[in-house]
Amino acid sequence: MLAWPDAPASPPFGGGPGHDYRTKGYADRRELGPAGSRERGAMEAFEKIKKIMSEIEDDLKKAEGGNKAAGTRVRQSMQEIKNAAQEVRQKVLEMRNADSPQ
Repeated sequence: MLAWPDAPASPPFGGGPGHDYRTKGYADRRELGPAGSRERGAMEAFEKIKKIMSEIEDDLKKAEGGNKAAGTRVRQSMQEIKNAAQEVRQKVLEMRNADSPQ
């Protein structure tokens, strides 16, 4: 594809290479890795939950007003929260089992 020399690197609407339209400007959640990642601690997964909760507040208000797309984003975010909560549970169990004598 040809581009003009003075053209911006990505379209003004935020698309382009690597753009995930589903994040709607939210912080890049991929930086924390998949929900099953063993590299993170319980506190890091808990921080992810808090971050997602703060990000979906506006969409929840829009969904209550009848905006179907906002409702979809809220449901997706709630699924991410569920996965992160499961990760916190697993990490806490790992900590408990590591501390107990075998």
